[in-house]
Amino acid sequence: AMAAQAAQAAELHLRELRASEQRFQAAFTHASIGMALLDFDGRILQANPALGQLLGLSADALRQQPLQRFADPADRSELEARLGLVDQNEFEAFSCELRCRHHDGSEVWAALHCNFFTEPGAAEPCLILQAQDITARRRAEAGLQHMAFHDALTGLPNRRRFMEVLSGALQRQRHARPPHQFAVMYIDFDRFKLVNDSLGHNIGDELLV
Repeated sequence: AMAAQAAQAAELHLRELRASEQRFQAAFTHASIGMALLDFDGRILQANPALGQLLGLSADALRQQPLQRFADPADRSELEARLGLVDQNEFEAFSCELRCRHHDGSEVWAALHCNFFTEPGAAEPCLILQAQDITARRRAEAGLQHMAFHDALTGLPNRRRFMEVLSGALQRQRHARPPHQFAVMYIDFDRFKLVNDSLGHNIGDELLV
């Protein structure tokens, strides 16, 4: 009787494991954000279609590729440093925003979150990655940043940007050894008001640009 109960309990446990794995696979596959399972070197063990869409490759094509390969060279060292802590037993879940390279060469901004994960039935743990496309938000922020520091008509740095650069130059001049030298040039258009008054502001704008 005890053997039968043990066998029944084992069978129930296996069914629960299979059901849990099926639920995970369904959630993983149909997630609207990119997801991947990684080994401790950052190699992609499994990816979902959303991650493939983010990077411009199929989920199957991403398998066995190092995640670091898809990071922009300017941000790759940060990702490698984060993943490198796994081997040093200092790894902690991390979140970061970095630039990736789409398969067509275009820049994609992604918000990443990575943590330890034990897949149901797996012999050893791995890493689970979530990646959300934030390219539109980053471009909007960059546009607002540019508008804040540049003239809308000419695209040249505005007074606010000039004062920021001048302040930085003065700081360097005070502390640099040997002293930092710089020059400021003032350029004015004589009788520019005459152009606006006689020909109109549209012509004045064309003259400026």
